[in-house]
Amino acid sequence: MKVKKTVHLSLIIPLLVAMTAGIFGEESELPSELSFLAETKTPDILFLAGEITTIDSTGAALTILPFRFYWEEGNYALDVRNYSGSIALFVRGIADTVWIYDFYHNTKITSLRNQSLGMVTGIPFSPKDILPIFNLYIEGNMGNLDTVKVEGSRITAISKRGYVYVFDSETGLLVELREKSRKITFSEHLAKKGFKVPHMITINEGFLIPIASATAITIKEMDLNPGDENNLLLHKEPLNMERAFDLRSNN
Repeated sequence: MKVKKTVHLSLIIPLLVAMTAGIFGEESELPSELSFLAETKTPDILFLAGEITTIDSTGAALTILPFRFYWEEGNYALDVRNYSGSIALFVRGIADTVWIYDFYHNTKITSLRNQSLGMVTGIPFSPKDILPIFNLYIEGNMGNLDTVKVEGSRITAISKRGYVYVFDSETGLLVELREKSRKITFSEHLAKKGFKVPHMITINEGFLIPIASATAITIKEMDLNPGDENNLLLHKEPLNMERAFDLRSNN
């Protein structure tokens, strides 16, 4: 199987957004059917590692990008690499500020966590959208819900923006996210000390690159007590992370 060694980094952020866009809204009280989201205990420290893969219609991999994610008491970093090992995307969130560096475009964006970056990136991206991928929920949770219904072991929540979230009522885990024809599934969860993250995340559309028909994220490693070598917050920020855009404001 031939795997391309390079990737257009402008495609990575839309991938992250597609999995989580809209899962947070304005702060609002959760309906009783979804109260388990507020009760989910977030670990103080979480390290994850895996791969992002785009797939063509024959099932062959087009691009494979290793990634690492580190979370510690609300601060986090996401490091995505080209298959050759060169850095592709780096995201760091400290307190309410998030820095995103797209090495393909040599662009750095600095923003508040609750800001939309669509004006800069051309996509409706907010930094807080990264966290639900890894089952980490911050203040705000699922606001702006229009409908919540229970059918057997499935809880379906529909937002006013048209996003459909399907949870397993027995585990409290998100198993499916739909938006128009796009369908994202979360399966085969990894677990440690009661905390779970999806092992497989699959997107049924090839919106990342024209010839891709699906995208898969595989989380292969999970650690709640990683060593310093996996603490991305201790690592020096990659070179060229000079500020290019600063969207922070007091509004």
